[in-house]
Amino acid sequence: MYTREVWDDCHCYPRLGFHVAIYDFDLNEIFGYGYEGGINFIYYFGLLSKFNFLLQGKAGLSYLTKPYDEINHPQNMSYSTHLNYLLSAGAGFRYAFSDYVETQFLINMNHNSNAALTEPNGGINYPAISLALGYTFNPVEIKPRTHPDPYLTAENESRWDIGLFWGISSMPFPDPSQMPMFGVNVLRSWQVMRFGAVTAGRKWK
Repeated sequence: MYTREVWDDCHCYPRLGFHVAIYDFDLNEIFGYGYEGGINFIYYFGLLSKFNFLLQGKAGLSYLTKPYDEINHPQNMSYSTHLNYLLSAGAGFRYAFSDYVETQFLINMNHNSNAALTEPNGGINYPAISLALGYTFNPVEIKPRTHPDPYLTAENESRWDIGLFWGISSMPFPDPSQMPMFGVNVLRSWQVMRFGAVTAGRKWK
């Protein structure tokens, strides 16, 4: 993701990758352990310097070991299926010791739940602090972009988005039944910054 077009979008160079992780929730008798994997993306601001600020996001699936069970494990009201969705957002900084070795410090907020497929589904929400050491096998030479910035001369854009959606949602706990949900949504957006917009929309379901 090292192109002129990417630079024009955010004045940064993102990384896109994959991750796997194991989580110890501390209260293991209730929450068990978490095994997760998915995609992650990081936006690096402040290149070409060795010190950069980061924005990170993750999305994927998690396998949690002790879901709610009415008879055998009624204490866990946070999740009721082994397989759950994972979302995470965070920020931090990076320092490059050389072209090959770097360290990253990040603070994240994480969420695991099954998107109301079954109840109870309070979700597990937890902050995390991480310190990582990275090694790059084939360093990319980061060159300064000196061409005119097209954002400064272009008009801010606006657009319409129309979408259809469908899903299944459970009834509030302790009702075990489920019901389908479907509908249409309309969204209007007005660009207000390089990669940000103000939006307004309506959903019918």
